[in-house]
Amino acid sequence: MLALPLIYWLMDRQRGWVLALVFLLSMQLNATIKELTEVPRPFQADARIESIGPKPSTYAFPSGHAQGSALIWGSLAAMYPSPVSIGVCGSIIFLVGLTRLYLGVHSPLDVSVGWGFGGIGVALMFVLFKLSQTNPETLRAWRVRLFWVIAGGGMIVVHQSKYTVLAGATLTAVATLEYYERKWIGFDDCKQISRRIGRLAAGFIPAGLLVAYYKHLVPDSLWMIGIFFYLLGGWMVFGAPYLFKRLRI
Repeated sequence: MLALPLIYWLMDRQRGWVLALVFLLSMQLNATIKELTEVPRPFQADARIESIGPKPSTYAFPSGHAQGSALIWGSLAAMYPSPVSIGVCGSIIFLVGLTRLYLGVHSPLDVSVGWGFGGIGVALMFVLFKLSQTNPETLRAWRVRLFWVIAGGGMIVVHQSKYTVLAGATLTAVATLEYYERKWIGFDDCKQISRRIGRLAAGFIPAGLLVAYYKHLVPDSLWMIGIFFYLLGGWMVFGAPYLFKRLRI
């Protein structure tokens, strides 16, 4: 999740926005599949397997860590291809999957399918980005943005859980509020190191305070979780860019 604002604020706003849409929908799909399949964790299915560390409360199939890492790091490797970036990103993807096996919280099938979904997400991200470059109105139109909201909301209807609501609310904010950012703010990519440092501080300090508020004060209510993550997604695509513009960073 931290990678999304980093890419959007500091590296490439258009690619970052498209990647955020695909990542959030992918993670919501992951949570929905887990709830529908109800595959137990290896340490739950076989008493001989010991779980190392905190025991996850969700089901096993497919691995969200493998899926998310493949999507984010695979996209970064494809966005900035070089032998170093491909090697580093590929190693991270592999090691994240390996740790899920080592910790006893996923089977090889869970990790493999997670990687597969992540790879599909990378391909989708680049197809959508190419469409947005050849026809800028492709993703900006309200009917397209509404599709993302309906797609996210549909999975919440299929199964309401903390994780489907979390991803769906954030996806709704990212899909809709970016329109108003383009219309009223229009922040640009930055190359200067000083501006990037300023954006990091101005963007993440308020976000960190929001997360601290969530952990201590937000009740375990799906409505409240949805409202909080809508605000967090709104800060990423609207609130922080407005602050960047005001501070001229």
